[in-house]
Formats: sequence, structure tokens, C-alpha cells
Amino acid sequence: MNETKSIIQDILYWNIASMQFRYDWTHCVDRDKAKYLLGRIEERINEATQIIILDYVMVELMDDSFCDSFLIPLLKNSIIPVIGVNIKVDVFESVDESLKKASLIFLAIDDNMNPYLFGAKDDNANDVFKILLKHSLTRPEIYRQLDRKREVMDNTIEYLIKNNFLKISETSEEKWEFLEVKNFEKISPYIGMTLPRLIKDRYNLMIEKGHFILPSGVHVKKLYHVSKIMEYPRLIKHIAIHFADIFIKLKNISYILTVETPSNIILAHRLAQAIGGDVKSIYAKLSEKEEGNLVLRDGFKIEKGSYGLIVIDVVVTGFIVNKLIKLARMKGSRIRGICSIFNLRAGMTAFPLYTFESLIQEDEDVYSFDDCPSCKKGIQPTKPNIMPGDWK
Repeated sequence: MNETKSIIQDILYWNIASMQFRYDWTHCVDRDKAKYLLGRIEERINEATQIIILDYVMVELMDDSFCDSFLIPLLKNSIIPVIGVNIKVDVFESVDESLKKASLIFLAIDDNMNPYLFGAKDDNANDVFKILLKHSLTRPEIYRQLDRKREVMDNTIEYLIKNNFLKISETSEEKWEFLEVKNFEKISPYIGMTLPRLIKDRYNLMIEKGHFILPSGVHVKKLYHVSKIMEYPRLIKHIAIHFADIFIKLKNISYILTVETPSNIILAHRLAQAIGGDVKSIYAKLSEKEEGNLVLRDGFKIEKGSYGLIVIDVVVTGFIVNKLIKLARMKGSRIRGICSIFNLRAGMTAFPLYTFESLIQEDEDVYSFDDCPSCKKGIQPTKPNIMPGDWK
């Protein structure tokens, strides 16, 4: 039903924002802003007629304030199911006791389709959910699969029915399944919406088809405009956090190096911020004296003996990355790692001497001038503005 889909998408995407705002509110003095946000949350919840979805894909921290002022009242007052998706289990450990004291249960599912009943007083409940998420089963089948006493499992099942989490399906056999299975099936595509999936959802905004020549000289049929996702600050923030979590274990990182294009400047700045400390973001541009080489932007400096990371929005052949590595070496510095949002030659592009992390790996076709099908048809390639300055 289109109406249901619209409600689900609206609440889903809006709650990505609202959960992050809640985190901000618990650490800010601006109570007027918090009051306004709570009002907007209530409006959106009142619009929902079948199910309320709270998406936690961008939430790293939850505290008792959130539970007491938002989650508990919502669970108490809502007459339709409330489900959390893409949760990080450790985020909710602090609110589990609060839910138990309030005699409330919150059903949440992580990005691997594992269900968790926070606040549940029965330790067997999560195990029952895990098997029923995959199949509808009769009571005897549940007893056999979990290998537990019938009396114990009956108490668990009755507990879940009483709290409106399980129902008996309309079959001749007594099978058990999730409450509102149809609604659950409609939201299941959103479960597992990790950063790569959030980015892929915006592919139609990012990919331009045509005939392009890249700085390395290769020809491609698709151009990825990563700048199209730069209008989502929270998404960029969490991309940076993702890479920071990977590279923060590398000691003595003092700078992030990239090329001077808008999307890469933003990425480098946010990554330096996410790593913290005195890590700098440094940009390179094309040299006016040495054709094809990169030099540091005026005013930037890489210290001799320092260690850095390279961040680049899109890697195809590794041409730009290798130019940046060369620049760092010329300054007497060493690169410890490389990260990119896209690696478009996943089977080919590699930097064996470095840790290389990319969020999304694709295998796009690239061509030389001699074997390019568009060139053979006489179609002239376009030179996109993906290098700082006028590259030839």
C-alpha cells in the first residue's frame, strides 16, 4: 500500500535526523530547540497509522535522558507497534534497566536481522524471537529447536503474547509469528541500512552517464558526482567517523591529505575532526611549474618525519592517490593509510604497502583510447572537473 510506504519512509528518514538531534539536545543548553524538536516528533508519530519505525543507523550514544523523556512515553502511549531498526546493542544497554522498571518492552533489530527485546524480564524471549524471525513454528518445534523445558517455553510464549509481540497465525496448525508480520515485512528492506546502503540509495543523484576522460588518461562511461551527497552533513559526519574508527589505532597521525576539490576538502576536514587531537587537514593542487605534479596549497606544510592519511572521494586507477603519496614522500613524510568512499576498480586498484579502506566497491569498465567503444564511434570525451586546477 503506497500510503503505508510513504508513512514508513517519512518517519524512517525523519527519525534518522531526530535521533541525532536528541543526542545534541542532551548535551546543549538550547532547551527551546529541544522543545520544538519534541513537538515535531509528536506530529510525525501522530501521522502514522500502522507502525512507528525508529532508525538508529546514525546514533552512537543514548542516555537515560532520552529514555525517560522520549522512549518510555512513546511506548506507553502508542496504540500501534513501535520498532527500532539498525540498533547498536551497546547503545541500548544503559536504557534496558529503565525499561524493566517501567515494565515496558522495546523491540529493536540490529543490521544483521537479530532481534532484541530491551526491558524483557524473560531471558528466553530473545531466543524465541530469533527463530521466529526466520520461520513460523509450532510450539513443539520451538521446544525442540531451543531444547528447553516445555513449561519454561510456554511461560515465555504467553509472556510475549500478553505483551502483543506474538500472535497465532490463521492456519489449521498452531504456528507462531511476529505481531503485524505484513508491516514487518514492509520495513525489513530498511534493516541493514548501513552507510554503504544509505549512499547507494542516492546513486541516481550521483551517477552521470556519458563519455569521460579521467586525469590518468583512461576513458569511462560513468562519472560519480560525490558532491551530491555533501548536502547531507550527518551522512558525511558518519562516513568520517567510520574511517576514523578504522584508522585511529594507527599512532601519531598528524594530518589528512587530499586534493583541493570541494568534496575532498569536506571529507578531509571531517575526518581530521573525527580523529581529533591536533590532526590537520591539508590540500594539494596542481603545480604551475611541474606539469602533472601536485604541490601543497599555499600556506600548508607537511612536517618531515610526520605520518598522515590520504582521503579521496573516488578511486578508479589510483592515479591521484599515487600523486599524493609522492608528494608526502617529497616532504619527508610517510602515509599510513588511504580511504575512499568509492573504489570503482575493486578487482584492480590496490595499494599493497598501505591500509586501503573504501566504503563501496564496484567494478566499472575503463578503457584506453585505442579500445574505447565511444571513441570508435567518434564521440568526443568530456574532461570533468575532478582535479584542482586545469589538468591536461
